[in-house]
Amino acid sequence: MELKTPNFWYRSPSTEPPFPEMALGLLSPIYRLADRCNRNRVKPHKAGIPVICIGNAVAGGSGKTPVALAISALLNDKAPYFLSRGYKGNLPSPALVSLTEHSYAQVGDEPLLLAQTAPTVISKDRALGVTLAQEKGAGVVIMDDGLQNRALHKDITFMVIDGMHGFGNLKTLPAGPLREPLHEAFEKT
Repeated sequence: MELKTPNFWYRSPSTEPPFPEMALGLLSPIYRLADRCNRNRVKPHKAGIPVICIGNAVAGGSGKTPVALAISALLNDKAPYFLSRGYKGNLPSPALVSLTEHSYAQVGDEPLLLAQTAPTVISKDRALGVTLAQEKGAGVVIMDDGLQNRALHKDITFMVIDGMHGFGNLKTLPAGPLREPLHEAFEKT
């Protein structure tokens, strides 16, 4: 079963919220509490090379991967590596993505796209992933979709915003598309 984005996530914040949004709004504090508990127990790993984070404040796509590719092209002489969690992939991580040996079922679709431009490491544990990238010769790591990840210290963070949808109804999951309140997301950039 595929989940679809609720229409009310992207309604104008100035209009009256529909009942499902109000009902799900009761769950948002629980989501936020779980997120804060997770955040407070993680001490970020400081890599020995620069880490550039490309992220967004909303759930779903916003154009992070094209931005990551563009930044990689700008840093081509700095031995850039991509770091991705390998969303929906089943390959044990950390692992260096191989275009000839790995499928999207193993590493996810975005890492295969990134690996066409620069070496790409997948790792659910970002600290282990950056360590593998360093061992393989990375001069800089570009972390795709890492704004909310607290396991790795970021030297530079870019927040990508979908110009068509913006921040939606300005509510946090599950009542809206925000992964965290906007002021917290902007503090990271």
